[in-house]
Amino acid sequence: MNDYNNHDVSEDPIIVLPCGHFYASSTLDGLLAMTEVYEICPRTDEFIGLKNLLDSDVNEKPAVCPDCRAVIHSVRRYGRFLNLKGLRSLERKHLFVVQSNLQALQSLYEEKKIYREPYLLKNLDDLETFIMISPMRKVKHACLSSAHSMEVPSPPTIPLLATLELKGRVYSQQIERFLKKDLMSGASKSREETPPMVQERFDAAIKTYRKGISLADESESTRSGANLRLAFASLLCRLSRSGRFPGYECKEKAELMMDWIIEKGNILGNELVSRAETMKQQLDNSEIVDIVMAMNVISGYNYGGSWSAHWFECPNGHPYFIGECGGAMQESNCPECGARIGGRSHVLNELNRPAEGLISQVGAELP
Repeated sequence: MNDYNNHDVSEDPIIVLPCGHFYASSTLDGLLAMTEVYEICPRTDEFIGLKNLLDSDVNEKPAVCPDCRAVIHSVRRYGRFLNLKGLRSLERKHLFVVQSNLQALQSLYEEKKIYREPYLLKNLDDLETFIMISPMRKVKHACLSSAHSMEVPSPPTIPLLATLELKGRVYSQQIERFLKKDLMSGASKSREETPPMVQERFDAAIKTYRKGISLADESESTRSGANLRLAFASLLCRLSRSGRFPGYECKEKAELMMDWIIEKGNILGNELVSRAETMKQQLDNSEIVDIVMAMNVISGYNYGGSWSAHWFECPNGHPYFIGECGGAMQESNCPECGARIGGRSHVLNELNRPAEGLISQVGAELP
């Protein structure tokens, strides 16, 4: 411990810690990084104002006595600094619980067990509520509602966005299961009213995805916003083809979401953009998919061989059909772009290829 015989306490007061050790305030100020929470005059070294906590680099590790390592607390001079550390420590513990629960629910979702869906949705609702009462959110809301202006670091939004995305996917899973039953039953698109349960799930999915997208945009969480838009657009693409909910303009809304992702390609990277472009292409192919589905894909193909062996695409990706055995016997021009299509003697033009995207899309529609 330092020798304080010649120390001027009027210039540099002594602070006694709860553990009994004492130090000059200048020493503790440096150890506890007071410059992170207070503005200090460079000429006089005096505190002249509060720093914005949003710019603070204070971590959640407890401040301890340099001699005995006892946790420092209840020192009024360092109240703002110690309280921020305590708040961040509580937030970290809360976040650990959230992430553990979210991981467990994600694993449960991936099991795809129908009878677990009510349990899954209830727990996702509970988790969303739990996230909203995190220590950091409580303090932030209290500050916003008080007469005193105080900047508090925002709580992390990624866990909440992930929870909303997972909840939306569960609703989507339930809706898509109903659409597959529609397909298997051979029901026409101009059918009776949508069952109340499906309408309820549709409304819940819209509300969940919209909430997540709005929150992602507000918090500038671009990647999470893209993932939410992709999940929502995927559902809307299926609904667009099903003929259900015609008043919602499913196709138009899905295209807007995919365009948003494609426009932010320089931020998001290739993977998300590629998925959006593929989904948009599949949406553009929706009429062709309907044609393929109408050609007795389910009950038995009317032409030779497997149905998938008859669909090809030109060099520019436009699909076309070859009848009979599916082998190319003559050439022609693509009606979309004019490129050469077909082939001769059962040999496909070298610039053409199987329409794998269309084949994959139709395969996904099969019950």
